[in-house]
Amino acid sequence: MRIGGRRHAAQEKARYLQGVKKAEEGLKNNLKNLQQFKELTVDRENIMIESKKEVNRLSEELKKPTPYNFLFFNEQEREI
Repeated sequence: MRIGGRRHAAQEKARYLQGVKKAEEGLKNNLKNLQQFKELTVDRENIMIESKKEVNRLSEELKKPTPYNFLFFNEQEREI
């Protein structure tokens, strides 16, 4: 009977470890998806910033006011 108890405990431990491994795989997949999302959104934001800088440059060429303010990029001018 003691041997059966050990077998049962080993089976329980194996099931627990399978659950942990499955949860870990799910977390790794979620992390991968979040990293891809972050990369896409940061790339998109960088494209938007470059586009706005181009609009500002073209506005200056036309002697028009620049529509976009980029002071927040300068750490020295940023208010804390």
